[in-house]
Amino acid sequence: MSSTQRIPLLSDQFKGLKEVGEYADNGSFKYTAGEFKTIAEAMKYRSEMLSKGRKDCFVVKFKDGKRMKN
Repeated sequence: MSSTQRIPLLSDQFKGLKEVGEYADNGSFKYTAGEFKTIAEAMKYRSEMLSKGRKDCFVVKFKDGKRMKN
């Protein structure tokens, strides 16, 4: 999820998500859920969220607290 305005991490919008985080990217606030050691684990969680109606799910990679760009 992304937003031009900051959303409190305890907002109902994040209900049911685990380990919600936030980072800034090009003037937007981006929100993450979960930390995974493998892409397979992340993709499994993404599939679970999609099946629960969360349509804006995607997987991103972080290293040392910074998002890795492809």
